[in-house]
Amino acid sequence: MWLWPLVYSQVTDPFQLLGLPRTYSLDRRELDEKHKKRSLELHPDRLRGRSPVERRQALSLAIEVNQAYRTLRDPAARALSLASLLGLTVGGEESRSADPAFLMQMMELREELTALRSKKDRSGVERQIQRARAEARQAEEALGRAFEKEKLDAAEIEGWIGKLRYWARFLEEAELISDDLEVSDHAPRHL
Repeated sequence: MWLWPLVYSQVTDPFQLLGLPRTYSLDRRELDEKHKKRSLELHPDRLRGRSPVERRQALSLAIEVNQAYRTLRDPAARALSLASLLGLTVGGEESRSADPAFLMQMMELREELTALRSKKDRSGVERQIQRARAEARQAEEALGRAFEKEKLDAAEIEGWIGKLRYWARFLEEAELISDDLEVSDHAPRHL
């Protein structure tokens, strides 16, 4: 089984664990396929007849494979992992020196989102969701370009990771509001 050398080597590289190139721009379909393949190889049904120690090691590795998949599926987590593997020091949460204009923009968008919620303007919330998705895609593309440069700039990468996280949280909040408004649109009305 191809994975047994990994059990003994304590691999912490999610790219290596899933057999993917160490690059920010990943093919999502390939990521999903590699995860599925690794998961099937570690499935308990395939390990019948193995010793209890080997089964425990495979279970431990299956947990690591799932964590690697979650890391690589999340654009910000993938960027942090790749930066670390490349020897860059970048902040884990928000960028230490987030762009004040960007922070102001996010504050204004959150206020607008709150107003849309109060007005029960679901179509306005949906427009905000579309905008957030587009902005997050642009941040992902910028991160991809930043990682492709010959000389990596930790501050630039950290800035894009911070923006990507802000957009992801905004998107999550907007989607929750949209869901709430959809539920309230379909709730029975009492006379």
